[in-house]
Amino acid sequence: MRNKLKTIIALVFAVIVSVNALAYDFEKDGIYYNINSDSTVGVTYHHKSDSVYYSDYSGEVTIPSSVTYNGTTYSVTLIDSNAFRGCTGLTSITIPNSVEILGIGALRDCTGLKEVKMGSNVKVISHYAFWGCTNLLEISLGDNLDTIDYAAFYGCSSLKNISIPNSTTFIGEYVFGECTSLTTVIIPDNVKSIGNTAFYGCSALKEVKLGKSVTYLGRNAFHECASLTKINIPAGLTVIDTAMFYGCTSLETITIPNNIKVIKPGVFYKCENLQTVKIGNGVDTIDGGAFYGCKGLKAMWCMAELPPQLPAFEDDDSITYPTFNDVPASMNLYVACKRADAYSAADAWKNFNISEDCSITGFEAEEDTTSDSGIEDIAENNNISVYPNPASVSHTGISTVTIQGIDGDVTVFNNKGQVVYKSNIQSQKSNIDISGWQSGVYYIKVGDATKKLIIK
Repeated sequence: MRNKLKTIIALVFAVIVSVNALAYDFEKDGIYYNINSDSTVGVTYHHKSDSVYYSDYSGEVTIPSSVTYNGTTYSVTLIDSNAFRGCTGLTSITIPNSVEILGIGALRDCTGLKEVKMGSNVKVISHYAFWGCTNLLEISLGDNLDTIDYAAFYGCSSLKNISIPNSTTFIGEYVFGECTSLTTVIIPDNVKSIGNTAFYGCSALKEVKLGKSVTYLGRNAFHECASLTKINIPAGLTVIDTAMFYGCTSLETITIPNNIKVIKPGVFYKCENLQTVKIGNGVDTIDGGAFYGCKGLKAMWCMAELPPQLPAFEDDDSITYPTFNDVPASMNLYVACKRADAYSAADAWKNFNISEDCSITGFEAEEDTTSDSGIEDIAENNNISVYPNPASVSHTGISTVTIQGIDGDVTVFNNKGQVVYKSNIQSQKSNIDISGWQSGVYYIKVGDATKKLIIK
């Protein structure tokens, strides 16, 4: 009986080992594959045991666009969920144009990964795809990318720049959360939705340009972006959601355009250095705690014909927050022509220094302010010069622009947010070859400073 029991246990163990060993259908040149159809395969992990995924991928990995097994050639269209998860020795990966989807957690916790070269046909980057890739320095996203899903780049703390292609329509929750080295983000015009806490804790983020098609911007989207100094509110939004700019302690000025109707609780909570706020004529409600702790607020324009309602907000601990808690009574409040009496009679509003500004009726959503006159500074204290500007490509197809005042990394983005040039320049003056560049607006980023370049 004892020998029979031993035999049964041995058989069960063998089955378990076999199941683990068969987590993939075949291996070719050190890469594991699952067959998904008669003509397609996905890259996968070696095996799984007790919810832990095991693979031995390391160094530089290049995934082929096709692979042949048992006489059949398959197209590689998918990086399976968790395929490279926890491969801490992986330093670089090249994903071919044949791949369309990166699965959930595909490269999660690849802490040694520094570079990703992504094919042009990737359409979806799934949940947690690059979560915790703490050494990821750069990634190029394909021109057909539609969706960047939940927490895809969460905790990529070394990522300084990312180019979001114009094809992208959806950015999920927590996508760039805790990307603490990210400094500039340009959201292209096709993006419609940006999820809750999308840029939560991006403490180095200084500037955000939101595309004109954004109609949803989730709560806490820029929560504790302590370096943020500049952001536009696009025309498609009607609500500034809860705690949107909570703890953005470097934000000094903000314009809330006419299309905004509601400012939700805690939007500017503890924005201690906020000095100037311009509110358009469409706002009818500013919820409790919206300006809580804005101790430096000096001037506010509110162009609404009727004073917006100011309902108090009560949190889970039954603590009540009025809209203007800690805002100094010395703040100058400018209202539309012939509206001073209405504000002077309204609770909370009447506590400020009210006067009329008859030169203003509202504030339109900010559009691209680039003009054909050439370059316009985006960052202040910018000693970089670019010439000629506007520039043009000669009839021979060969042209250059000269950048002066540089020392370090130089990155050039087109108006879709795509990187078109990148180099480390250890000199104060350098020429950039713009041969083949299309006419339009380009952004030259050197360190924390950005210049606009026009190519005709």
